[in-house]
Amino acid sequence: MDLGYEAKRGSMVDDFTATVIGAGIAGGIGLITVYIQQRWQRQQSVNEAILGPIYNFLLSVEQAEPGRYAVAGENPWTKLETYDRMKVPKKIRNALSVATASLKEYETSLTDYSNFAWQVARPAALPAFTEVLKPYLDSGDRFPFRRLGIPWDGSREGGTILDTVYMSIIRKPADPQAAWREVERSEVGDTWFNRKLVTFLRKEDEMHSKLSAAITSRPESQRATELLRTADGKQANAIRDAYAARRLVQRRLKLRD
Repeated sequence: MDLGYEAKRGSMVDDFTATVIGAGIAGGIGLITVYIQQRWQRQQSVNEAILGPIYNFLLSVEQAEPGRYAVAGENPWTKLETYDRMKVPKKIRNALSVATASLKEYETSLTDYSNFAWQVARPAALPAFTEVLKPYLDSGDRFPFRRLGIPWDGSREGGTILDTVYMSIIRKPADPQAAWREVERSEVGDTWFNRKLVTFLRKEDEMHSKLSAAITSRPESQRATELLRTADGKQANAIRDAYAARRLVQRRLKLRD
């Protein structure tokens, strides 16, 4: 009898121990599962609220035309508090800091160019530019759309045309044809007008070269060219650093190329 009792008692202890161990394992697995779920939810929140907008912004920096601010609004990284920035992996944080600094340098250099170009160089070039364009302007110094084969009575001011082409012309002062091809490809402003105008002027006797010379012959244009080249170099750096940061963000978001 005693042996039977002891055997049964041992079996009961073993069953109880197994139950406790099983419950412990199940509880541990449950805690790990909850932790993993919460961690995944935090990552998703960071991806959607922080890294998604930053990815779009960086992509827009890369796609901007030369000498343009064409970005998707304000840099989202600069608007984040330190607490939110610390949610982002360190490697991405560092890359975003580098890209932000490069972009700031570019914006500063482009502002230097813009201030000089629009306050000093562009006004100085306007009279000579208008004079060369004069045969195609109406009495109000406006370029009629009908000259481009557009059947309506719209027109464009000569000064507005200068605004459209000025940056491209001084970027390539020694190659007027390349400068006008840049104007033709530009997505800034009224692209349909830009392309039709460039095509129209290409048919006229050396008109591209004459209009370019009206700008580049001004002494102020040399300084404008120097400032623009500096800005273009800073933009190249910003694009390089934005690309490096975006690739890290892209891998975090698991986005395809």
